[in-house]
Amino acid sequence: MGGSELTRELLELFRKRAAELEPVDLLRQYERDRFVRPAPPDPNRRNEVERLAFSLLPDGFERIELSPLAPLGTTAVLGGLSQDWAVATARGTEVVSDVTNVLTLEAASRRRRSREEVSLAATARVTRPQAPTRAEQLAHFGLLGLVSAGRGERWSDWELRKATEHVRFYRELLQALGAEDVELRVGGGLELEVAATHDPQERPYYAGGWFSIDVGGGNVADGGFVDWTRKLLSDRKERCLISGAGIERLASLTT
Repeated sequence: MGGSELTRELLELFRKRAAELEPVDLLRQYERDRFVRPAPPDPNRRNEVERLAFSLLPDGFERIELSPLAPLGTTAVLGGLSQDWAVATARGTEVVSDVTNVLTLEAASRRRRSREEVSLAATARVTRPQAPTRAEQLAHFGLLGLVSAGRGERWSDWELRKATEHVRFYRELLQALGAEDVELRVGGGLELEVAATHDPQERPYYAGGWFSIDVGGGNVADGGFVDWTRKLLSDRKERCLISGAGIERLASLTT
């Protein structure tokens, strides 16, 4: 079945299903379905964290507003994760489940038109449908993401400069939030211009060096080099660094 034919069939199925629903059915689902319930308070605190984060962005970063939808397969094709990690729609898209993979698509699109270095940042409310492993795990939450894309060799000055830039941003943000007991760990051969603990564990999600920042023993931010732009643009010299932090987790540090 072709894509357009499948879309028509699914849309017709959803039309029929919606026609059978009563107002009480909507309220019943709203009350029991964790995907449609509001986020935990306090939204004002989350908004303050976002404003603070964007005020601290390194020079050269552009803040953009993402669509709540991404091409179907963004999570699976780029991240190598199961498609079950994203909510698919009937129109050949998926609800955004990560900020960095969508930012990478935008960066690759720009670099296909121009070879200039691209540095992007965004926040979005993402949805992840996998079964929760912790009671406090949310079906949807705010996520801050940064992506830097350029061209060069592995362990070039560009890679080291960008990794240091991302790490310094998160450290400045955590300092501004008043976080204490901050630990920076690096792995995959990554060397930075800042003090860090070297971690021997492998992170298959990344195709190169990676970093992780903990506060009080709990992870708040991480990032690393991926091969996504290399594959998207079919150019082995393309380099891409992604990083992210949960907005709710950052907001909890201000309490």
